[in-house]
Amino acid sequence: MIHVRYGKFTQLCFCHSGMVGMSIVSMLPFGKPKFDEMRVRFFRKFVGKRGVVAAGLGGFIHGVGMAICASCPGVLYIQLGTGTPNAVLTLCGALSGALLYGMVEPTVVRLSKPGAVAPSNTLDQFLGTPYFVAALPIAAMLATCVFALELFQPWGSDLTQPNSAVASALELRAWPPYLSGMLAGSVQGVLVLTLGDTIGSSTSYAAMASLVLVTEKMERLSPYLRSYKRSPAAWAQVLFCVSSVLGGFLSASFSGALGTVPGVSGLAAYLGGAIMVFGARTASGCTSGHGLSGSGILFLLSFVVLPAMYLGGVLTAAVLSAAQG
Repeated sequence: MIHVRYGKFTQLCFCHSGMVGMSIVSMLPFGKPKFDEMRVRFFRKFVGKRGVVAAGLGGFIHGVGMAICASCPGVLYIQLGTGTPNAVLTLCGALSGALLYGMVEPTVVRLSKPGAVAPSNTLDQFLGTPYFVAALPIAAMLATCVFALELFQPWGSDLTQPNSAVASALELRAWPPYLSGMLAGSVQGVLVLTLGDTIGSSTSYAAMASLVLVTEKMERLSPYLRSYKRSPAAWAQVLFCVSSVLGGFLSASFSGALGTVPGVSGLAAYLGGAIMVFGARTASGCTSGHGLSGSGILFLLSFVVLPAMYLGGVLTAAVLSAAQG
C-alpha cells in the first residue's frame, strides 16, 4: 500500500512531462496544427455549456465521491486489474452515476450555463503568449517541487512495504513516482500527434452507460448519452482505459501484490463510484481530464475544478474519519 503523497508526487511529474511534451508538439511545424485542433475540441465541451458554477460544483461532488470509494475514474480500472476488493461494485456505481447524469444533463446545463462566454480559455491566451512560453516555466516550477519533495521527504518513506533489494524492475511493488509520472505524462504528446486528443477517463463511463439505450425511443431519453454511443473518440478512451486493467493485473502479478490491497465496503464502493462519476460528468472532466490534461493545456476552468475537487475530498475524508472515531 502506498501513501497518498506518492500519488500527488506522481501527478506532479505527470503534469511536468506532459507540459514539456505538448510544448514540443506545439512548436513543431507538423505538430502545431494537431495541438491547436486538440485544444479546440477540448474547449467545445465547455464554451457556452460549462461555467465556474458547474466546474466548481462538479469538482466538489467528484472529490466527495473519490473520498468515499477511495478511487478515481482512472485508478478504478487499475483497481479492477489488481483485484482490489469491491472494485467491481465501484464500477457498477460509476456506470450508474454516468447513466443518472445522462438523464438529468439538460437540467444541469440549463441551471449552470454561463451567462457570457469567457474572453480567454487558457492561461496563455489570457497572457497573450504562445502555449510553450507559459507552459515551460510552470513545468520548471513543478520539477523544482518534485526535487524539493524528494530532498526533504524521499518517496520511499511512503511505502508501507518496502521494495525488495533483489527484485527486478517488473517485480518492484512501486516504481519511483518521478519515473512513473514522466512515463505516463510522455503519452500526452503522443496522443496529441496521433489522435489529436489527451488523456481522460470519465468519458469512458458515459460511453459504456450509453449501451443501455438499445432502441431509438430510449436514445431520445438522453441525447447526451446518445452522442457517446457512436463516438469513435469516446470508445477509443474506453479501449485506452480498459487496457489499464490488464496493465494493473500484470504489474500486481509480477510484484506479488495481486489482491493484497484492502478496499472499502460494498456500500461505500457503489455509492462513492456513483457520486464520483456524476460529479466528473457535471464538471466535464475528472482527475485525468482536468487534473492532468486540462491543467496541462493551461485550461482556466481546470484550475477551478482542481481546488474544488480537493476541498470535497478533504472535507469528506475528515467527516468519515471523525465518524469512525
